[in-house]
Amino acid sequence: MALVECKECGAQVSDNAATCPTCGDVIKEPKPKFSLVDLIHKISVPVVLSVAGTMITILSYFSMEGERQMEQTRKLLADAFEKDPIKQQYCIFYVDHLLASGRISPQMTVSVLSTIAANATNDSVRLAALRAMPQLLEQEKYHQELRPLLARSISSLIPNVTEVEVLRRQTMLDIQTLVEADELYRKPLISELLGLDRSWSFINNKPGGNPDQKQIRIGLQLKLALLSLMVDYRRAQEIAAGLVDLAKPSPDLSKFVSDQLDIFLVSSPKTALRVIARSAVRSLDERNSLPRPADEPRIHLPPVFIVAADESQQMQGEKLAQVLKEKGINVQGVDVIAAAKDSKLKAPTNLEIRYSKAASEELFLTGLAETVKKFIGEEPKLVDLSTDRDLATYEIWLSKH
Repeated sequence: MALVECKECGAQVSDNAATCPTCGDVIKEPKPKFSLVDLIHKISVPVVLSVAGTMITILSYFSMEGERQMEQTRKLLADAFEKDPIKQQYCIFYVDHLLASGRISPQMTVSVLSTIAANATNDSVRLAALRAMPQLLEQEKYHQELRPLLARSISSLIPNVTEVEVLRRQTMLDIQTLVEADELYRKPLISELLGLDRSWSFINNKPGGNPDQKQIRIGLQLKLALLSLMVDYRRAQEIAAGLVDLAKPSPDLSKFVSDQLDIFLVSSPKTALRVIARSAVRSLDERNSLPRPADEPRIHLPPVFIVAADESQQMQGEKLAQVLKEKGINVQGVDVIAAAKDSKLKAPTNLEIRYSKAASEELFLTGLAETVKKFIGEEPKLVDLSTDRDLATYEIWLSKH
C-alpha cells in the first residue's frame, strides 16, 4: 500500500482511500461504470448517404481509462472522410477491428465503408471498401444486424460506382459473395434493387424525358445486378428484355452491357442465366429487341435447356433441340459449358436430365426422357436438383464422351 499526501491538509493518506480521514477531502474520484450495451444504445449516429456526399456524426463513449483511445478512434474515423487515400485505406482496415472489439456498432461500420466506397477519389480505396463489406460476415455475433445493412448499402452503392469499370464489376461480385455466403441475402437484395429500379424508371421514363448516359448506365447496372440474382426464369427474361431495350439505341451502352453479360457467360454456374445472357448479347449485336416471355407461344410449357460439354457437341445439341421443338417442347437454347471457364462446370460421365421439384411433372419428365433416349440412343439418368432456388426448368446434360 502506498501513501500519498492530501492536497488539502498535507496528511499522509493511503492511495486506496476515497477521502482523507483528517479533513475529509476527496483523495480518489470514483470511476463511473459503463456498460458497452448501454453505450451502444446511447450512441446516436445519424448517417445521410447521398451521391453528393456524406455527413457523419460520431459520438463514442468509453471509460475514463479509454479517453485517449477514444480520441484516437474518433480522429481515425474522421480521417476517413478526408481526401487522403492512405488514411482512408487504414480506416478500412481498422473499422473491422473496432467492430470485432465492440467499440463501434455494425451500423457505423457499414456506413463508414459504404461512404468511402461512394465518395473516395482513389479507385483502389473505393474497391477496398467494397471488398471489405462482405468480409464483415465473419463477425458472426453481428450477423443478424449486418444482413439488412449490407443488403441496403451494397444495393444503394450502384448509382455511385458506375463510373469505373472495375468497381462496376466488383459490386456485382460482392453481391454474389453475399448470396453465396448466405442464401437469405438474395430476397432482401432483390427487394432493394427492385425498389431502386422502380424509382429510376419513375424518374427517367417520363414522357419527353431525356436521361443522360450516366443515368442510363445506372439503370442498366441496376438491371444487371437484378439479372445476376433472379432465380425465376420468366422474370429473368423480362429483366434481360428491358436491359436490351434500354441499351440498344447507343453503341457505347450496348458494348457496356455486352461486356457485363460476358462476365455471366464465363462465371455463372446457372445454365438459364448463361442462355439468357447469350441471347441478350446477340440481340444487342443485331440491334434487335429481346422477345419477352409474354411473346412466347409456348409460355405455359416448362423451359428446357440442352448443355453440351464443348463446341464439338454443340451441333448434336442443336439437332436434339430441333427434334424436341418438333415434339412441342419449349427448348430455350443450347449452352456450351466449356465457355463458362470460371464456373468450373464439368460434363457428366453419362447422359443426364436435371430438374427441380418446382418443375417435376412426372408425365412431362417421362416423355422428355423417352424422346432424348430415342435420339441419343442412351437412357438418361434423372437427377433431382431441388433447392430453395428452384428455377422450374429442365436441363439435358450431354455426356462428355
